[in-house]
Amino acid sequence: MVVKVYGVDGSERRDIELVDEVFNRPVSTGSIYHAIRNELANLRVGTASTKTRHEVRGSGTKPWRQKGTGRARAGTRQSPVWVGGGVAFGPKPRDYSYRIPKKLKRLAFKSIFSQKTHEERLLVVEDFTVESGKTRELVRILKGLTPENRTAIVISGEDSMLKRAGRNIPGLSILSYNRLRAHDLFYAGRVIVFEKAAEQLGQMYGQQSSRRAPDRVMPQPAGGARPVPPSQAAPAGKPAAARSSRAKAAAAKAAAKTSAERPATGKPAARKPAADKATAKAPARKPAAKTPAERPATGKPAARKPAAGKATAKAPARKSKAATGSPTGKAAAKTSAERPAKGKPATRKPAAAKATAKTPAARSSAGKPGASKTGSAKKGKEGS
Repeated sequence: MVVKVYGVDGSERRDIELVDEVFNRPVSTGSIYHAIRNELANLRVGTASTKTRHEVRGSGTKPWRQKGTGRARAGTRQSPVWVGGGVAFGPKPRDYSYRIPKKLKRLAFKSIFSQKTHEERLLVVEDFTVESGKTRELVRILKGLTPENRTAIVISGEDSMLKRAGRNIPGLSILSYNRLRAHDLFYAGRVIVFEKAAEQLGQMYGQQSSRRAPDRVMPQPAGGARPVPPSQAAPAGKPAAARSSRAKAAAAKAAAKTSAERPATGKPAARKPAADKATAKAPARKPAAKTPAERPATGKPAARKPAAGKATAKAPARKSKAATGSPTGKAAAKTSAERPAKGKPATRKPAAAKATAKTPAARSSAGKPGASKTGSAKKGKEGS
């Protein structure tokens, strides 16, 4: 922003351009409050002190007995209730100072200068000094510049004679550009800034407060083209997986894709054989999961029929044991008679024939005692 520069006599001399970051920016009232509060707290001496009931001089005896006097009970003369006793929760020497962030304090100063500029209470004047150090000379200069009683002057350096001339003027604060006070600037009716001090303030508070800020500034190339941010720029000749950890994670996810998804990504020649191997292994697992009754239907009857014949060949051995007259033998004989009707293969018939061939012999052997009994009976009858 452009403002006028005034002389010591109050006349306009020339124009000067001020930094907008310092003299024309949004006002932060919160930062001003914290800066002023911090300055006032740091000015406190903190030497106030009082004595407690244990520090007051006096006797430790009980003033009177507990009961029978008609007065209130009392145990010590140093009680806070008594006149001359100790103080309850009184102040003690302490340190009230504290620190605020550097960026917050810088923001407070910039907000104060901007607020004074918007209110037309900031005046830029040519540099002057009082060589004699007389107060009356400085008063004469101030009358031509401002009618306010409370004034703050911001000078460009250390001027001992100017400070000597103004130290006896009530309501006047003379501050160096690098040693400001937010309280004096904020409550001043008029802020007078030297021309050189205005330039120094722009250089001091106009740049970023962080020391690493200059490293982040990227130079503007010739031709007006804007550079690409470092986060989006890709170094030439390096794969994406080697640039950042995120790129590595993305490459790992791509490598973990299934073989069915890879052909769709444009790599059919390298992935089709792997898919054929996976499909070739799948049919081999299906027959193993089928039951024995379902296996002949899959087209392998020759491998399963002999096994069924062996099972039927073992049945006659049980029937021979059952020929002794046990009830299980009868059930086995019925089973052998029912099997041909169920459509069993022809290999079971010879086994059934063998079982039936053995059955008459067993029955004849089992019926011999009956025949002997009949013969003996006939002989007995004949003898009689």
